[in-house]
Amino acid sequence: MKRMQRSFLFLILFLFSPNLFGAITYFSPRSQSVDSARELVGWTHQINLCCQDKVYGSFSITPQYGQSFDHTDIVECLFCPDLTCVDGCPILTVSGSQAANRGDRDWLADYFGLPTDFKSNITFSPQVDTFLVDIDFYLGLDEWLQGLYFRVHAPIVHSRWRLGMCETIIQSGTNNYSEGYFAPEVVNRTNLLDSFEEFISQGRTPNLGSDVQFKSLQTSKWSGRFCNSLTKTRLSDVIIALGWNFVCNECSHFGFNFRFSAPAGNRPQGEFLFEPIVGNGHHWTVGGGLTGHYTFWESCDSCRSVGLYIDANVTHLFSARQKRSFDLCNGPNSRYMLAEKIGVPVENNLQGNGIAPEAQFKKVLNPVANLTTFDVDVSVGAQADVTALIDFCFSNLQFDIGYNFWLRSCESIDFRCDCPSPLQDGKSWALKGDAHLFGFDGTMQDDFVALSATQSEATVRTGRNFVEGVASPTTNPNIDNPQPATGDSSNMGAANPLNSNRLLGSPQINTSVQPKFLTETDIDLCSARTKGLSHSVFVNLSYIWDRDCDCNDWIPYLGIGGKIELANDNDKKINNVKCANPDDLQQCKIGCFSDCNSNCCSCTRCSLSGWAIWVKGGVSFN
Repeated sequence: MKRMQRSFLFLILFLFSPNLFGAITYFSPRSQSVDSARELVGWTHQINLCCQDKVYGSFSITPQYGQSFDHTDIVECLFCPDLTCVDGCPILTVSGSQAANRGDRDWLADYFGLPTDFKSNITFSPQVDTFLVDIDFYLGLDEWLQGLYFRVHAPIVHSRWRLGMCETIIQSGTNNYSEGYFAPEVVNRTNLLDSFEEFISQGRTPNLGSDVQFKSLQTSKWSGRFCNSLTKTRLSDVIIALGWNFVCNECSHFGFNFRFSAPAGNRPQGEFLFEPIVGNGHHWTVGGGLTGHYTFWESCDSCRSVGLYIDANVTHLFSARQKRSFDLCNGPNSRYMLAEKIGVPVENNLQGNGIAPEAQFKKVLNPVANLTTFDVDVSVGAQADVTALIDFCFSNLQFDIGYNFWLRSCESIDFRCDCPSPLQDGKSWALKGDAHLFGFDGTMQDDFVALSATQSEATVRTGRNFVEGVASPTTNPNIDNPQPATGDSSNMGAANPLNSNRLLGSPQINTSVQPKFLTETDIDLCSARTKGLSHSVFVNLSYIWDRDCDCNDWIPYLGIGGKIELANDNDKKINNVKCANPDDLQQCKIGCFSDCNSNCCSCTRCSLSGWAIWVKGGVSFN
């Protein structure tokens, strides 16, 4: 009872909680098993019968094909607020730190092994196609107790997900990486990538030479071009209900049921951003439901009738282990930034203004997503699935028209103690931003020294050095705790000034004293939370053979129907205050709690809009 009360409270909070939108790291769909409209249509006169005094039942098979639409909503959920709108089309722009006319929403191309003067536009055409076969069974147990029943259903699902990415390169770029920026030597343009797609979809990385390793993106990848799809075929959740209709007569019935579901679909793995999901994410669920009907009118010969039928189910989704990717607290989509490995020992007598740093660059670069993808515990307070339909019966024909309401309250996401993240020690990784990573000891034939330069205030859009109004960006003026760097490439203990490049007389470069490490507290679990809400209208036309023949123990039926489902995601608007920018999200967090992972504001509502058609056939027995 306490669990049901908590679930009801979650529903109230869901309906009246604020919606502030960042960018989600995982698209959580409605389970293919949770559709009381598809369950109810076509056999309303075959189940929940009264005064049978025997065991009776019905078995149905429902093939269904469905397809999503309103692709802009999906794109906004995944990438808002870094989108711009051009001719009504949401576009994501990737541009280098030295590209002309950089937009304030552009992703920094330098993070992806692209030239600093590169620029391209990314468009999307996401789509989810689903074919399922729903197997449904109802068994009336009136022989044991009047109104007692048992029901179970489980769809077999084939789901295909396509992000539909298309990249248009505006400027391929000619710039090399200057010495010290990524590697001690100049990295020629020929060693860099030619497109953003190579990094995000194909796992390619630039060749920085033998000194520095650039790791490929392993998680939160994109499925690539328009024709590339990801598929999953599994049995969805198996839903079982045991109920009792305590009111049952010729004109009406009303009852309740206890229900639970066993997960049979797949768990999120975090490898792809828009990954196919069958089922509810592998949650066990428990809850209850109400069912009832009232016949408004019936002809004298009982061949024609009009009635209202309602099914309403509320369940709690228990904690499930899932692998998810997460952003950092410094902004949406920050998992696509670049991290540098830093650690001990500190070599070459590296110092900043005479003080030795705690750690030093260890010549490994890694996309942040590779460090912020790990197993977590995810639970959902409540999920509601409510269907109301009007049934028109004309002899052997039955026509249903109705409405379905579905919602899922905000997820709760927690770290798992047995699955620590790569940032648990808090002393291994830091944000690179647009910092130079090497300084040059001009006294020793221009040999290099790895720095401790970090840039914790960088975002996916920009670093802190190559911005308007900053002089000498190659000297690391805006890194964390900048101090003039000294060192000795010969390891003899000297404190020689380290320059920003190998040219004689070049300015001294800064290093961080102390550097700022990435820790688990920087991982933003809260902004990854999602909730869902949708409204559907549907129709179904069925034919029932030998409906009025009491001598027939087996009664077949066959029907066809369809629905349109509209997701309620209309609070997101590109280039509008409702599509929050990172500063808005941070203010929300500060206004609630100081810890970003205690944030009470951020929960993005994302659901799929789509259409579906089905054929429902079966046989009843008594």
